[in-house]
Amino acid sequence: LGRLGSRAELFMNSVHKWLGIPIALVLALGGMPVLAGCAKSLDDNTGASMPLPAGFPADIPLIDGNIISATVRGSDTNQTWFVMVAVPNLDTVSAFDSVLAQLEAGGYHATSQQCELGSCLGALDNGIYIIDVSVSDSYQTAKSAPKVPHVTYEVAPAPAMD
Repeated sequence: LGRLGSRAELFMNSVHKWLGIPIALVLALGGMPVLAGCAKSLDDNTGASMPLPAGFPADIPLIDGNIISATVRGSDTNQTWFVMVAVPNLDTVSAFDSVLAQLEAGGYHATSQQCELGSCLGALDNGIYIIDVSVSDSYQTAKSAPKVPHVTYEVAPAPAMD
């Protein structure tokens, strides 16, 4: 059994090592869907902001900054939008507080919020849309560039109430 345990342990260490890389990448990108197939990202040559994804609800306020990623996935009747905005002039907590204030002023109610270890997470709802917000300082335009705080919005239709 000791020999079998060693092989199983080696296998699990190998699996964890290989699974850890994509999981770490997804977490570093603020939870953005890496394999969504329709992602756009900031043009590093121009620094220009990306357009919002098709169908993004116009009544959802976004923090001022450059849109560095814009993605939509799902069917026409059940889409989820992902938008990442770089906010270089704010720290993580200030950006999170600003986002919450904007969304609450727009009629959204925070159902959870937490800041810990340099990142902030929140969930908001207005009965029409659910918005998951994360703020982190892990975005870099290049390896030598400083880290820039960014806000990631995940917007999905609220479940229908029966």
